[in-house]
Amino acid sequence: MAKQLFGCEVPIDLDRKRNLKFKFRSYAQYQAKTGHSINKFFFDIAEASKNHGDAKTPLTLVESSKMSDLIGVDSIRDLLHVALIHEDPGLTADRTEEIMDQAAGDTFDEKLGYIVEKISKAYLASKGIDPDKETIKGESVGRTEMTSNSTGS
Repeated sequence: MAKQLFGCEVPIDLDRKRNLKFKFRSYAQYQAKTGHSINKFFFDIAEASKNHGDAKTPLTLVESSKMSDLIGVDSIRDLLHVALIHEDPGLTADRTEEIMDQAAGDTFDEKLGYIVEKISKAYLASKGIDPDKETIKGESVGRTEMTSNSTGS
């Protein structure tokens, strides 16, 4: 039987151990809040990666965070917020910003890169792609190539 991935939780260390999860409600709330789909966020990451090196190479944590000026920290905050409200319905945007400061990493770039990496894994899971075996790379979400991270059989 295939592993159920849609709606699976991806752990993230912020103010405490939390779990990211994207479901239909997350997609709808993000779009209502920003006027854009979650898919556009990841399309923007792919587009921004073209300006930071080879778009065929998966982004490192620091490379992801350096794109914050192109993507917008507010978009990252909003995406993190809708991925967390399943376990904390009272979570506000302001509180989300506060807990972002407590993410793993010593610098702003490391913290933001860590958050984007975890959000990306939750996004992959919502698309039915195992985030532990695949990474996003390519030119757009619609035509994203997947590469396996597994080393064995």
